[in-house]
Amino acid sequence: MTDDKALAKVEQGEQSSLAYTQMDEMAIQSVKHNLEMLARMVKEILIKDQDYGVIPGTQSNKPSLWDGGATNIRAGFNCYSVPNVVDTRDDGEHVRYVVRADIVSRLTGKVVACGIGTASTKEVKYAFRWVWKPEDYGHDRKSLRTRTTRDGSVQYRIPNPDIEDLDNTIIKMAAKRAEVDGTMQLPGVARVFTQDVGVKLAPAVAAPPASEQDTAPEQPASQEAPRGEAPANAVCITCGYRPMLKSKFGPKMYHYTDAVDAQGKKIVHEQPVPAPKPAEAPAPKPAGVVVSADKATPEQVTAIYAAGAKAGVNEVLVKAQVAARFKLLPEELTAGNAQRVIEGYTQRATEKQAAPSAAEREVFE
Repeated sequence: MTDDKALAKVEQGEQSSLAYTQMDEMAIQSVKHNLEMLARMVKEILIKDQDYGVIPGTQSNKPSLWDGGATNIRAGFNCYSVPNVVDTRDDGEHVRYVVRADIVSRLTGKVVACGIGTASTKEVKYAFRWVWKPEDYGHDRKSLRTRTTRDGSVQYRIPNPDIEDLDNTIIKMAAKRAEVDGTMQLPGVARVFTQDVGVKLAPAVAAPPASEQDTAPEQPASQEAPRGEAPANAVCITCGYRPMLKSKFGPKMYHYTDAVDAQGKKIVHEQPVPAPKPAEAPAPKPAGVVVSADKATPEQVTAIYAAGAKAGVNEVLVKAQVAARFKLLPEELTAGNAQRVIEGYTQRATEKQAAPSAAEREVFE
């Protein structure tokens, strides 16, 4: 008899356990209802680019869920989050927090989902700062990474001198990421959204590429590797950053931003390399002009005006005639051409009444 009772208890326990693991019609209807309500929330309550949005450069077709949207979705499920720090690393220079966020039902008080998030002061947006005068912080600007702002000024990237002030920011960021991750575990949410770092990312212009002094970021096989600098005047048409890198896969140039996509890869700004401008043909030199590297001496310039005066040509007219012939003022002539002008005026002075000589025609016609 005792054995029969024990066996009945075991069978009853197995049936009770099975009831918790089997999916019934009510469970299906509940999931269907949640999806319909979530779709309505996205359409009627959540605000695009504030609660969720698509990060440029990502390959996912789903929008990313951000902190504001996650808070509204938890409210829709009648839940709240309870973050707990599960790990802390502090090496004296940088700090890292790992936070677990339990998503708790307000109706039952039970944990219905859980998320994990981390944040560290080693992240580029926290570890560095952009300044105009790096010397004020004890850094040599020659060894620093630079960027050009929209107004044309140059900034330099230095290690953040106030890294210890970020402790509160880092732990809150880890908590937000954990809360978004936990919200993603609620029924149907992952079907609509993907997850990035948990908060809306700043525009790429506020997140400059890694320092030239750093090692190049690891690149998947599908991404292009750097191949030298693009044209010196190349500027990113998306965020205004320079210099761009030249791609080895066709006439393209690009640069990495500090923003990341849903897979944790750095977002790349890419654009075609501008077509080279055709070389300008050198301007034709006037016939009879003597090419010389030597400039006319002050004595030769004085002799030009003196010879012109003897030939009956005043100083103003001398300048006009020389400019019309050589496209230069007497002071800008080469020594050889200055001598030719002197000889021309001298010839005119000795033969005022005669027809223009060959030398005169060669210089002034």
